[in-house]
Amino acid sequence: MTIATLPTRAASLNYMSFSGRIEPADFNDLLTLYASDGGVRARHDKLLVFQPDVDLSALTDDVLASILTRLLTVTSQARKSLIVRTALVCLAPAQSAVLDRWRTLVDGQRGMLTEIAAFDAVQSAAVWIGLTADETDDIVQHQTAPAAVVVAAIAR
Repeated sequence: MTIATLPTRAASLNYMSFSGRIEPADFNDLLTLYASDGGVRARHDKLLVFQPDVDLSALTDDVLASILTRLLTVTSQARKSLIVRTALVCLAPAQSAVLDRWRTLVDGQRGMLTEIAAFDAVQSAAVWIGLTADETDDIVQHQTAPAAVVVAAIAR
């Protein structure tokens, strides 16, 4: 499993690409990364792309609820003052049900200042988040770029 965070021109954007089998421990590692920077990443909009080979079958409803509980703890300070947008791009249609369950959990959370939407293309998600054409091009180029552009990756 790989979660790659890639550089973009949009300074206030967290772009992550998910591929392979995603395990609950992978999200724990990602949330530890979020907690390590004092919540800086939590205050940024997110563009999360789930690649065609992603396998989310290990993310049961109980696991998703546990991840959300930890996410709320890690991001508690950041959520007090601003609305964060999260765009979910699912390039693996068979996995979209898991992302739909995640959206339902997030939408049902009182006091969570976030907007969350699902897309089937990076370009439409980028428009929704408000990226410029150049910023969108950066994201699209990263989709096909070699692994050398990966700034940080959590791989198992």
